[in-house]
Amino acid sequence: MLDIIRDLGAGLSRFTERWVPDSWVICMFLTSVALFLAVFGADVGVEEAVLAWGDGVWILLSLAMQFTIAMVAAYACVSSPTVFRLLDRLASIPDPERPVQAIVLAGCFSLITGYLNWALCLVSCALFVPFVCRRNPSVDIRVLIASAYLGLGTVWHCGLSGSAPLILATPGNPLLDPSSGAPVVDRLFPVTETIFNLFNLLYMVVIGAVGLGVVVALHPRRNAVTLTPEQVNAILPKPPAPEGAPTSPAARMEAFRGWVWLAAILLAYPLGRSI
Repeated sequence: MLDIIRDLGAGLSRFTERWVPDSWVICMFLTSVALFLAVFGADVGVEEAVLAWGDGVWILLSLAMQFTIAMVAAYACVSSPTVFRLLDRLASIPDPERPVQAIVLAGCFSLITGYLNWALCLVSCALFVPFVCRRNPSVDIRVLIASAYLGLGTVWHCGLSGSAPLILATPGNPLLDPSSGAPVVDRLFPVTETIFNLFNLLYMVVIGAVGLGVVVALHPRRNAVTLTPEQVNAILPKPPAPEGAPTSPAARMEAFRGWVWLAAILLAYPLGRSI
């Protein structure tokens, strides 16, 4: 039975690699469908539809800025020398002769980071995969990538950065105070009733365990698709190169680490206070 599941997974992988394009192409394809439906299904002029699309992009500026800060901050943390060494040490835990252990490690790493923050999971898991490949050369890269995104596929919305529970706990949210029409909910829902609800916590454990079990079962016993050392080195993140001693007042001011700590405190304190 497991061999059938593995063969099915390999077939689906080959199908998606051949037929599913890049996410940018999917985005623009859906945009084209929306424009087509607006023009031919809602009697909207072409110019009006295009202008509506353009105006709608800028409405997303505040949301896009939040996503950008989260992803840039996560990348800065993960690519630092300290975290680089930590990821390399974590990747060395599994037995190189037992690739399933590497799958379990990547899956658990994804589930934990996905619970903490979706952006941290997205960036850190993508950067963790090359470390696992380097330390575990016999692991199937397709299943490894799938396990590295378990957190985003299963538990992130149950976690601390879940959109719906955080919106429900925010005063003046559009579900409680819509711009038009009747409200969807009649009160705020604190995170003690959503994120930290016992049912949610149990559901998160169950769905995470099921996902982890599936990727373990999917790892092929034969004909695994692996990466060469050259391919691994090409995608392995590089920590910042050490700089020489500053030779000018401007360079010394730029090298002063206090600016980074000041920015971290100014960003972290309001966030911590709101939590």
